Amino acid sequence: AILENIYEERSDWPKLLVAVEILALSEGDPDKRVQLLRKVARVSSEMLNDHPRAFNSLAQALREQPHHAETRAEIQHIAEISNAWKALTDLYEGIAEHLTDAQLARSYWMLAAKIEDEALGLVDEAAKGYAHVLSLDPADAEALDALEALFTRTQRWTDLIGVTERRIEQTAE
Repeated sequence: AILENIYEERSDWPKLLVAVEILALSEGDPDKRVQLLRKVARVSSEMLNDHPRAFNSLAQALREQPHHAETRAEIQHIAEISNAWKALTDLYEGIAEHLTDAQLARSYWMLAAKIEDEALGLVDEAAKGYAHVLSLDPADAEALDALEALFTRTQRWTDLIGVTERRIEQTAE
């Protein structure tokens, strides 16, 4: 902890990162550990232009506290500037698979599917993500709308019929 302050004052970023990473490993409080990991990411990205290191630190922090919206925003920014979209979707899907909070899992599945669709153009993977959302809530309007738009845009008419049939099943009358 003493070295952290010294290295920060000297702007000795590589040594600061090592010190902060050691502090994060030894920290027992999850909130403080996440703050330290976010600091590693911030210094890595802003001072050393080391985006893979920043991404890995934020991924670790997000796995620890998946509900933390600020960490999610930071890792999305790193993914954008480093074009690490596939790594981000893999991370989001991995987190979503292990969540017990259905609403939080839904948000991760939706984010991963949107990135696979819009940033990566991976139609099948995006459809699987939206299908995961529909497995949590078969009437999820946002997921149905996204699937409909995806299949219409890619002219996958048979799949679009399946979405329309789902909508019919959800209709009371």
